[in-house]
Amino acid sequence: MKRRNFIALAGVGTALLPFAAFGEDQSKVYRVGLLASGPPIDVSAPRMAPLIRGLATRGYVVGKNLVVESRGAAGHVEKLPQLIDELVAAKIDVLVTFGYPPAVAAKQAGNVPTVAIFAGDPVGTRLVESLSRPGGTITGISDVSVQVTPKRLELLKRMAP
Repeated sequence: MKRRNFIALAGVGTALLPFAAFGEDQSKVYRVGLLASGPPIDVSAPRMAPLIRGLATRGYVVGKNLVVESRGAAGHVEKLPQLIDELVAAKIDVLVTFGYPPAVAAKQAGNVPTVAIFAGDPVGTRLVESLSRPGGTITGISDVSVQVTPKRLELLKRMAP
């Protein structure tokens, strides 16, 4: 091997070494907790398909490098803090809550990153400080259809009187 080729190869190898050394561990298994005030949500349920598909497009595949832990309070909201403790003990990386009561319980626990999915006004219910800066460990998606639906109907009436 010529000296020039050796130096070039050594230089490229040295430049790539930090990426190899500090790259993300492909063997890590990520854990997502699901929490509902009703029955536990099945990962194969149709309403879970967008979440599972979205995670898969980013490289998180159930059964490969992703485990989903699901809990449900079966209508007993007083059990939500205990269920959150179970999920934290299962070493989840993130908690996804469905509905307002689980989101409030997660906020009160305050020790796990939470994505809240519910219908309602998160600012008006004081779940978050503001939409742009929710604060704490909680963020999420809210369907404020109560406020949007009348505006949609008004627009529809104008378009097709």
